[in-house]
Amino acid sequence: MNIDIIIFAAISFYLFFRLWQALGTKNGEERKPDEQFWHNRLREQKPPPANGRHVDMLVGDDATASAPQNPLSAAMAAIKNTDPNFSEGHFLRGARIAFDMIFKAFSNGDKQTLQDLLDQKVYQAFAADIDARKSKSWRMDNTLVRLRDPEIVGGRIDGEFIYVTVSFKSEQISVTRDNDGKVVDGDADRVYDVHDIWVFRRNYKSNLPNWYVVETRDA
Repeated sequence: MNIDIIIFAAISFYLFFRLWQALGTKNGEERKPDEQFWHNRLREQKPPPANGRHVDMLVGDDATASAPQNPLSAAMAAIKNTDPNFSEGHFLRGARIAFDMIFKAFSNGDKQTLQDLLDQKVYQAFAADIDARKSKSWRMDNTLVRLRDPEIVGGRIDGEFIYVTVSFKSEQISVTRDNDGKVVDGDADRVYDVHDIWVFRRNYKSNLPNWYVVETRDA
């Protein structure tokens, strides 16, 4: 029994550390657990299966004359110039895990996890949907069948904030049931192709590497 607890604790610590590495920045200082990225209660997470590609959009006024002509490349260059520790690869690995966590938390009605990962305005919208389901004694039974590799499709700097826009393409089973188990929305036998656009924000002047989702929309 004690050995099982030790093994589970070791696995949980490793996964939490990997998430902090993915979307956190490195400044040579060791951070306390409660200062680490996003969700300091990270349960065992496995990134969903991968694949896929997409590019387009946005560049802020921070791009210099010497920046690449491609708008997305120019936006990334401006962000890296502002925050030299920013890594697209690390960011996308963390964004992938965050998508999976938020997807599961919303389906399960886990408001605490959502509050740790979402901007207040986005959290309130998600929480309102959860409360509406609860008031009707409905439960959501969603499955993330496949998540393709997420793509950064935009970025900008506004004041002390960095914004990164990410495209997520996934295959999902979405179904909502009533208290008797009857399907009231969705189809348990159908896999839906879903394309979401999420915007992440971070205060680059903060000592903490926290990114929050500040916008979600259909592509």
